[in-house]
Amino acid sequence: MASPTGSWGSAGYEATSYLYAPTSGHESVFQSISIESGVRSSGEILEIGASGNLLLNVKPEVHPYFEVPELFVGSRKLVPLQIRLGRKLEPWSELDETWQLGLFQPRFRWDYLHPQSVGLTGAFAEFKQGAFQVIGFASPLYIPERGVPIHVDNGEFSSPSAWFIPPSSRITLFDRETPVKYDLQIPRVSDIIFQLSGGILARMETAGGFWSSGAYSIKPMNQLLLGHDAHLRLDALEVPVKIAPRVAYHQIASLEGGFEAKKYGFALSLLHERPMDRFIGANWTVQTAVPATAVSPAVKFRLGKSRAGPSLLSLGYFRRWGGNGRDAGRDASDISVFESRYPFRSALRLAVSSAGVFGLASENLTGASRMIYDSSEDGAIWSTEFKYRFSNEWRMNLGADFLATQVAANTPELDSSNFIRRYQVHNRIQAGISYVF
Repeated sequence: MASPTGSWGSAGYEATSYLYAPTSGHESVFQSISIESGVRSSGEILEIGASGNLLLNVKPEVHPYFEVPELFVGSRKLVPLQIRLGRKLEPWSELDETWQLGLFQPRFRWDYLHPQSVGLTGAFAEFKQGAFQVIGFASPLYIPERGVPIHVDNGEFSSPSAWFIPPSSRITLFDRETPVKYDLQIPRVSDIIFQLSGGILARMETAGGFWSSGAYSIKPMNQLLLGHDAHLRLDALEVPVKIAPRVAYHQIASLEGGFEAKKYGFALSLLHERPMDRFIGANWTVQTAVPATAVSPAVKFRLGKSRAGPSLLSLGYFRRWGGNGRDAGRDASDISVFESRYPFRSALRLAVSSAGVFGLASENLTGASRMIYDSSEDGAIWSTEFKYRFSNEWRMNLGADFLATQVAANTPELDSSNFIRRYQVHNRIQAGISYVF
């Protein structure tokens, strides 16, 4: 997939207000400074590409987030074969990217509602002949996806992020409250990152607008799976809990096809995941992954075009079977205590983006809105954002995210697979200003 050459960047400030209940006790106002930049260059011999994001939370706690979605160097003269080394984004699966599942490529989950895809790290070989394209990938390195920062102080979890929901620090045993003390056991970095992976992507586009693609990969899951070992210490009347992550492999296969015309397009995507994880410790309760199959039809319409770009309307459906398994081990129950890897099961997605909002003559005002409704938990997510350019360099943005469901978050039927119910109190509005260079 071709990318424009050149460099770009922006620096901005944003304030976010979460609409928590006054009695919730949660910090509701967050402020951050962000810097984004990138470069893409194609010379006679080499091609280079890089992009990076730095987000510095300044309230309520100072904490930096940093991610490099792409950083690679490649050949330019080995036509029709091109070799690239580093971290690079590729269009492995439209279903995976649209629904932000993070199966083929990891995500930067500093924001659970708007995760950012980052590229796999390794060697890429691309062969292109006419309408046919094949990309092979291989790597001895594995970089799992990153989310919100957490740390353990005096046996209790904490995080500067609003999205982290800490496990309970006290439980009731023998009719009395008993403290729970957590110990996060991090493996050696070498035991995590030195993992083999590989994959292949093939894509074909015809002059008439039809396209098809297929992808296969065997690699570590982008998400580390978790496990815990807990027991009661009678001498101290406390429950020490060890928590440890582990690397698990899986195979992923994707098959997609569709048609692109000037005013509309449609696609049908199939995806299958087969986990290859068999670890169960003697006294541990562990998160598991089971085979999953997903299908997603989608259609989109281009409603017009201006200097700021086309206005788009898209409608898609997502259906999943399997994927979120029960916990396994000594203390496992019917409800998993770990966060689900798949946020949706049966969901409808409607999205619109427009240049020149409300038919205004000025194209400096743009907007985008997205609604996801998951019938399996009778819940919805609505996200919207407006951007206004008041000079060549300065931009303003105003956005909001709302989550709603018919079932309260503290009901017994809530489990880790209920993404909307789990985070439904995280309604928010945000505003910011940025300088583009």
